[in-house]
Amino acid sequence: MRDSNPRPPARHAGALANCANGPREEDDTSRPCHTAPVDHRSIARITAAGRVAIGAALLIAPRAATRAWIGESGGQPGAKLLARGLGGRDLILGLGVINALDRGDPRAQDWVRASALADGADAVGTALAFRHLPRRSRFGVLLLAGGAAVVGFVAADNLD
Repeated sequence: MRDSNPRPPARHAGALANCANGPREEDDTSRPCHTAPVDHRSIARITAAGRVAIGAALLIAPRAATRAWIGESGGQPGAKLLARGLGGRDLILGLGVINALDRGDPRAQDWVRASALADGADAVGTALAFRHLPRRSRFGVLLLAGGAAVVGFVAADNLD
């Protein structure tokens, strides 16, 4: 006679259960299977603060701030000019996001989306020049810019 209730698979410490809301320890029966909610406003604010810092660094010390991205050519006068322009862009976008979030302005979503577009443009530019960029940092810069673009679009779409 066949048992109608097959035995559950063996559990081992640290095994993760697949849950609709994310993984949890299989032997954790004290809480329902869920993950903490994401605070998209905080993510947008933190990303904007980083943008302000990077923008200020590009304005104040363009050679030092661009060395990891474009290498030694960051010290050339034309590269410093472009770095300062990008710095101004990032400073304004970051301050715009923070200001809109602080005021509860419904246009905060537009500021966050514009920032994500700028990050996407940086990622595309980095990808197009990839083989000419310093090997030690080109992957990191591409991942940072591309990741910031994705995070920005997700945050913008989920601001309440």
